[in-house]
Amino acid sequence: MTTTSLPNNFRVPDAYHDAVFNFLLGFRNGTVDFQRGHLRLSTSRFCNPLVFAYCALITAGLISALGLLHCLLKADAPRPLFTWHFANLAVCDVFKCAVVLPVTLVNILYHNWRLGQIVCYLFPMMQEIPLHVSGWTFYFIPVQHYQFLQDPGKALQTLKPKVLIIWLISFLMVLPYAYYTLYIDLGSVLNHQFQGTGICGTTGKGKVYEYLRGIFVILCLLPLILSFKKFKKVDEQLQILELSRVDTSYVVKTPSSTKQSRWFECLESLESPSKIVIQRTFLDIRKERLSHKYFELMLISHAVSLVPLLCFRMYLIFTDQTSLENHWIIFGITTWIAFLPTCTTSLLYASWQLSI
Repeated sequence: MTTTSLPNNFRVPDAYHDAVFNFLLGFRNGTVDFQRGHLRLSTSRFCNPLVFAYCALITAGLISALGLLHCLLKADAPRPLFTWHFANLAVCDVFKCAVVLPVTLVNILYHNWRLGQIVCYLFPMMQEIPLHVSGWTFYFIPVQHYQFLQDPGKALQTLKPKVLIIWLISFLMVLPYAYYTLYIDLGSVLNHQFQGTGICGTTGKGKVYEYLRGIFVILCLLPLILSFKKFKKVDEQLQILELSRVDTSYVVKTPSSTKQSRWFECLESLESPSKIVIQRTFLDIRKERLSHKYFELMLISHAVSLVPLLCFRMYLIFTDQTSLENHWIIFGITTWIAFLPTCTTSLLYASWQLSI
């Protein structure tokens, strides 16, 4: 393989020459020890505010998400219509705060990649999957609500959580990220001074940006558009029920024990006829209208928080990243905003439960 000489007698393969050369330009003059982490020149001035902001969001998000999970597992729920969806959102938020945000902060602050090759290839997928899972989960909430308003008894009896399907589709759609990810082990390309550090990024433009545009539409815009359309149908159905004088009662199966069971026990009772009693109850339109408003607020919060990051990423797709001097600062801020729903979703859920 043909090689090219660089300063200090480094010899780099032609395929990696530009990437390594631009990488070395990102260090301060006189840098000798490349094995430790080095702050980016563009983010070093904002290091403390970024660390404080991310740590605060991680802490608040973990407390909120774990609190939501605790409430879902402990609370009584004779109608476990939305429990699976909110449990999925809570698990997703825990993953965001415990894994995604810390790795993202390290990537924003440090110029040299110190987390190894495996994390480099997994990092883009770790960022994308929870965002897509949250987006599609917010879509299935109004779908489930609409089915319930049309036929409450049937909706409860045919309750089929789509949690695994959402995670599987999201994983398969972001799997090509590994193909477009580039990792250069500088310890093997240069010398022992760079042992344990590397360059983690994406390959050249080509088809990678076509793929990113497709992912942007399919997994980001599509669930938001479909969700707002489904919410409109729910609103229309609620208006019909409010204006009509039809019988809004429906049959529901509840456990025969005196104590009200938790949601997972209620699900088990649906499969065991000997353990249930049949009750007739009425659809409370006021509560359904209130639930609909809170679900809309949750979706709007998710969409508004996500828009700045999506717009900035699309800007980077159509422009040269190096042309924007502080693009890492903007990326850090927009990412922080995008993960704010880790707190707001749980707070809105708590407010919803107190209201009904």
